[in-house]
Amino acid sequence: QFYEMALPLRRAVGDRGGEATTLNNMGGVYSAIGEKVKALQFFEMALPLYRAVGDRGGEAYTLHNMGLLLWEMGQQQEGMAMLEQAIALFIAVRSPNAEIGKGYLSQMKAALGPSYRAIARLNLRERDEQGNYKIRWFNRKRKS
Repeated sequence: QFYEMALPLRRAVGDRGGEATTLNNMGGVYSAIGEKVKALQFFEMALPLYRAVGDRGGEAYTLHNMGLLLWEMGQQQEGMAMLEQAIALFIAVRSPNAEIGKGYLSQMKAALGPSYRAIARLNLRERDEQGNYKIRWFNRKRKS
């Protein structure tokens, strides 16, 4: 309720970073009460605002939240991809949250078991025109 009151105020004063934080927090609340789709919508609104104001830490935190949420929603590959992006940004801004993200990612890989390596591998070295990571999934061939 407080976030819903704060959001129009942040917008009125042009505080885009504060607006992004409020949206991200609202997404967290909706996620906690089980409204996953609504939570994802708030995270998706926060992400471009963080990018617009250059808040890489906020961007990383939102990607982290989205990754965990997508995983919970059964979208494992997308969730892991978001978490990989978050980890890369956490490392870039020297945040200790990178280790937390790595822990979650390890748990996700373990949950998928050996099929993880057969299903896909992430390549996050390239970025598109907007600065977003290009994510390519490919099967790894075994040597005979």
